[in-house]
Amino acid sequence: MAPAVPDVRSLAAGRKGALRLALIGGFDDAFYRFIGGQSDYAADLIADSGRAVALARSGELAFDLAITGLKILPAGGMEVLRALREADPDAPVIISTHETSPRAVVEAMQAGAFDYIIEPYADLAAVRDAIDRAAARRRTLLAARDLSGQLHRPVEFPEVVGSSRAVSELRRHIRKAASADGAVLLTGESGTGKGLVASAIHRASARARGPFVAVNCGAIPEQLVESELFGHVRGAFTGAVADREGCVAAADGGTLFLDEIAELSPATQVRLLWFLEDGGYQAVGDSRPRTADVRIVSATNSNLPSRINGGLFREDLFYRINVLAIAVPPLRERREDVPLLAQHFLEGISAESGKPVRAVSAEALSALSAHDWPGNVRELRNVMERAVIWSSGEAITVRDLPASLGASPAGGAQAPASEVGRGLVDRLRAFERGAILEALEATDWVRAKAAERLRIPRTTLIRRMRELKITR
Repeated sequence: MAPAVPDVRSLAAGRKGALRLALIGGFDDAFYRFIGGQSDYAADLIADSGRAVALARSGELAFDLAITGLKILPAGGMEVLRALREADPDAPVIISTHETSPRAVVEAMQAGAFDYIIEPYADLAAVRDAIDRAAARRRTLLAARDLSGQLHRPVEFPEVVGSSRAVSELRRHIRKAASADGAVLLTGESGTGKGLVASAIHRASARARGPFVAVNCGAIPEQLVESELFGHVRGAFTGAVADREGCVAAADGGTLFLDEIAELSPATQVRLLWFLEDGGYQAVGDSRPRTADVRIVSATNSNLPSRINGGLFREDLFYRINVLAIAVPPLRERREDVPLLAQHFLEGISAESGKPVRAVSAEALSALSAHDWPGNVRELRNVMERAVIWSSGEAITVRDLPASLGASPAGGAQAPASEVGRGLVDRLRAFERGAILEALEATDWVRAKAAERLRIPRTTLIRRMRELKITR
C-alpha cells in the first residue's frame, strides 16, 4: 500500500522569525527551487486545493501569506482565495495565473487578492518582489495588531499611554498622589500630557465622584482671571449683568486643575493663597465670605524657583501648591513609547475621520522613534493627524510624514508584479487602467464610489492607482 501523501509538505524551513508562506496548487520545479532558497519564508505546499480550503475553514492552516493558482482543482482559485480571506483577512493572497482574460484577474482583485503574478515565471525576481511586498504588508499589520493588543490590555491609568520605565514610574506617582488629598504640582515641558495626569489623579482619588474642573490660567485675560476662578456678583464690573459662579465653586467636592499657574498675576496669587490656607474666598464685587472643599492640582512648564527669585511668583504660594510634586517626562526620554502612542492616536483619528488607516509601516515607525519631539506627545498627535489625512492606503508610510522628521520619502511606484510576457502584462494593465479610469470618471473621481462601482476595497483601488500611476 502506497504511503499517504501529507496534506501539507514543507518546502523551506526558513530562518527564525520567518513568515509562513502557503503555496496552494501545482507549480513548476524551478519555482519550487526558488522558494526553497528563500530563508525569509517558511514555505509549505498544499497541492490539493480542496484540502487547503478545508484546512483554512477549520482554522488548521497556519499561514501569513499565500500564493494560489487560479485554474486549479478540485477547488478553484477563487474558492481558495475566499477561504483564505475568511480565515485571516490580514494575510495577503497572491494569485498566480496564465489566464489570458483580464476579467479573471479583475475578479480576483475584487475578491481581495493582494496582487497577481503571471506564469511561466521566467523573471523570478519579480515574483520575489510581489512576495516581499505582501510580506511587508503582513508584518506591518501584525505589528499594529500587537500594539493594539497592548493598548487595550487592562492597565492602571490607561489614559497614560506607554510601557516604558518612565511611564511606569509616572503611574506609581499618580497612584501615590491619588491616595492623598494634598495639593499637587505637575511640572514638565509643554505637550507632555500634564492635563491627562491631573485627570488620572482625580479619577483614582476619593474625590472621583466630585467634579473635575480645568482652567488654563494663561488663556484668560488678566482682568478676568479672578472672576473666572472665584465668580462675581452682578454689577461688579462693566459687563457683569448677572451673578456668576466661578470655577472654585464649580469644583466644590472635587478637583480644580490650574494649568499654567505661573501665569497668574500677583493679585490673583494672593487670593489663591488665601483660599488654599482655609478654603475661604470672596466673589469679585462681593464682601460675603464663601467656602469650598476643593483639591488643587497645578501644572507649569516654567521654572517656578527662578520666577520666585525674579519676583514673579510668591514663594509662600509655591510651598502651598507643591505639597506633592510630579515631573511628567518629555517624549524624547521615553522613545520606546512612540510606537504605542502612534498606534493609539492612529486608532482614534481613523475612527473620527472614517479613514480605514490601520497601521504604521516599519520605516515610518523608525522615523517617528528617531525624532526628538520638542512638542512632545501633542506634536506626535499632530503628526499622526496629518499622516492620516495624507495617507492613501491602510498604513502610514514615510511619504505621509512631514519632512521635519528627517524621513526619506520612498520613491516611485512599486515594481510590476512580473516582467514575463510583456505583451500579456501590458494588455492586462491597460485593461485594468481603463476600467479604473472609467469608474473614476463616472463617479467624478470620488474614490470610495469608484471602488464600490468596481466592487473592490477602496484601499485596493488606491494602491492600484498608485502602482498604475493614475492621477487626476
